[in-house]
Amino acid sequence: MSHGNDEPKRKNLNVKVSYSLLNQIDEHVEEVDSDRSKFVRSAIWEKLPDKMPILERFGSDLQTIADGANNQRSVKKAIEQDVWESLNDEARLSSVRELVFDQRRVVVVGQGSSVSVAQWLSQRLRQQKNVSAIASTAAALPANQLQADDVLVGISQSGETGPVIDLIDTHEESLTVAVTQPDTPLSRKTKHTIPLPSVDEKITPYATKSTIGQIAVLQVALLGSGSPDTRTLTARFKALDQFIDHHLTSEQPTKLRYDCPISDAVEALAENDDLQSTPIFAHTTRQSGIGAEMALKFSEFIKIPANSKHIGDVRDESLNLLYHNKAYLVGIIPYEYQAKDSDEYQAKGWAEIIYSDEQSIHNQFKQGTVDNRDDRDLPIIAFSFHRNVPDIVKNIRKKSKYGERSVMSYRIPPAAARVLPLISFVAVQLLTFGVLEKLWSEKYRHLDDIIDDVYTLDLIEWHKL
Repeated sequence: MSHGNDEPKRKNLNVKVSYSLLNQIDEHVEEVDSDRSKFVRSAIWEKLPDKMPILERFGSDLQTIADGANNQRSVKKAIEQDVWESLNDEARLSSVRELVFDQRRVVVVGQGSSVSVAQWLSQRLRQQKNVSAIASTAAALPANQLQADDVLVGISQSGETGPVIDLIDTHEESLTVAVTQPDTPLSRKTKHTIPLPSVDEKITPYATKSTIGQIAVLQVALLGSGSPDTRTLTARFKALDQFIDHHLTSEQPTKLRYDCPISDAVEALAENDDLQSTPIFAHTTRQSGIGAEMALKFSEFIKIPANSKHIGDVRDESLNLLYHNKAYLVGIIPYEYQAKDSDEYQAKGWAEIIYSDEQSIHNQFKQGTVDNRDDRDLPIIAFSFHRNVPDIVKNIRKKSKYGERSVMSYRIPPAAARVLPLISFVAVQLLTFGVLEKLWSEKYRHLDDIIDDVYTLDLIEWHKL
């Protein structure tokens, strides 16, 4: 086929695609000249729906978090090769810790998934280090709300996040810490830097591996004690690798294992027509970062509106959504929910908030506050990481509309509790992957939006279609 005068127009598409797809586009380029990008999307979706590698890329990013493969480094390897030497610089690490732990208020900011990490870090600083810490989206924090002696911690994987850099610019340099890759615009604007590794991600916007890298590095730099320990890092990623292998195989990178708990939960959602309902992540104070991450993953990446609420705030409007089959609850049963010294459970336990007393979510739901129907079970799925199955797991399975598949249960010994933040963030991503996989097979109406988001037209590389 001769391209003739169409060649300049084809170049103007500003997108790299395979020759076979270019030929398809060339056949129609005249009639779509006024709306090229829309046509490219429709041509890709209409002609090659089964060859879209988004699930494969997402699965590959998940698989290579803890164990590299197919020329993708694992996060652990990236940390060891890129930043481990810097993290073992005693003087550098001590100066950062002294600043952050110096009885000042610490304000942690980021954008996107880095906000989820910021929330997780601020909570851990309060809990483990007795530091007055708060977290915020950088773009939503006015500079005049920063106090002069606040320590400002900015998290950005790329080091080029505009709102984070702008906020750092307004603050005293000696009181700023960048959590970013070395030699980036952000790192050059702060006195202190906690270095992040460069991670190989096939879908950068999903931040599948970079989020885990940030948490792993911050565990070492700010939440550990003494010098970084290679054995501890190895043990954490070994546990993480085992968890991921329980869900994905290299032979089928686009599908969850059929017999894994998350796959069971996704099937239960699908069978109850809840796959596109609004997930409400009912979190405790300590889980706010994970809740934010789940809401982000569902809302931004698979186009399903999701909410993140403290479990005590699941009332009124949320209950109405649950009652009308427009939403379902997702929770992570607190690992220490029975602990007597756990501050937020002293007055009222997680199990009680869900099921036990008159004001519990379940009992309010069963009251039929909308139209007096009281014969429907609470739509809830939950993760459990307890070594022994607690009573709340049995109660959820008994009372949830999803039955036995309502609890995604994993037995993790207390000695491995330090790896739970990593596992929890990965679990949220695996649940997102499982829902997307199921929706993909059903030609979900928002798939073209997902494709558009992942394959920004200036950056698409369709080399292997």
